[in-house]
Amino acid sequence: MNEIIKIHPAILVDNLKDFLIQINKASEYADQVDVDIIDWERTKNKTILVQEALSIPDNISMNFDLMMDYPSEVIKILIKDKRVNTIILNVIQKENFNELIEIIKEGGKKVGIALNPENKVEELDEYLNIIDHIQIYAVEPGKQNNPFLEKMLKKSLKLKKMGFMGTIGFDGGINQKTILKIKKYPVDYLSVGSELSQAENSSEVYNILLNLIK
Repeated sequence: MNEIIKIHPAILVDNLKDFLIQINKASEYADQVDVDIIDWERTKNKTILVQEALSIPDNISMNFDLMMDYPSEVIKILIKDKRVNTIILNVIQKENFNELIEIIKEGGKKVGIALNPENKVEELDEYLNIIDHIQIYAVEPGKQNNPFLEKMLKKSLKLKKMGFMGTIGFDGGINQKTILKIKKYPVDYLSVGSELSQAENSSEVYNILLNLIK
């Protein structure tokens, strides 16, 4: 288990007003946020556009989790913004992985791949030496408040056994109860959505989670 585990507020919204509210709150206590962008066949709902997310004046560092079938055009926009740190592709996206990874790296950004609950870590074997981050969904992706799937946490152990040297993140269903199970596994980042966004005092909950994960 890593000594320092970071918590990123996750923002998943379908309008710019809510995005501004959540990112303003998050910037009061966190130095990075994870922005979920949804536009794929897997789920009907869609979020705000990348262009909208980048239109805000806030200088907070952002990681973009692209739950998209065709993310290439969006990636070309993201690599031009200095606030963007990591760009995460979904394992089931429908474009050429190697080409997308190359575009992201040439743009000076870190590249990650997100694993859905049904996907095996072995599917990423050929990319383990060229990507920086792997995001493991501990819920069915697409919306917040989906049930927590504890069995997904074991994927982090497999990744370590396979020799993955990059960072590992868990995304979905993270709260004050599940974090006690999560801390037993190798992880670098936690992407926390509704536990923070729906809290009356998100800063206080953020600090509680930090203390629990230590």
